[in-house]
Amino acid sequence: RGLVGSEMCIRDREKLLYCEVLSRTLVFHLTDGRILESTGSMDELARQLAEYPCFLRPHRSFLVNMEYIRSITAKTLVLTDGAQIPIPHGRAADIKNQYLEYAFSRKQVML
Repeated sequence: RGLVGSEMCIRDREKLLYCEVLSRTLVFHLTDGRILESTGSMDELARQLAEYPCFLRPHRSFLVNMEYIRSITAKTLVLTDGAQIPIPHGRAADIKNQYLEYAFSRKQVML
């Protein structure tokens, strides 16, 4: 695990699979398998990434890059690396709608 500032992860946001908060530390999971850590808050990170439509906050402790979602179940988001991100009870429909809206806007969904 490497220690970085959240600015680096924002700059390299296309490589970010997801970020989670563990014991007040932001843990960034990258597409190349690296895991980087930074101090900071998830709320601040989410604000900094709000201008990029690919990021979804399904849970207060997670921020996910929708480019890497493989599937969505009633309880989890499954990412392309196999990571499973929990979906809070009652939020699955809203999260699916956000993902579909994003995917259609990127023309990634075919009917």
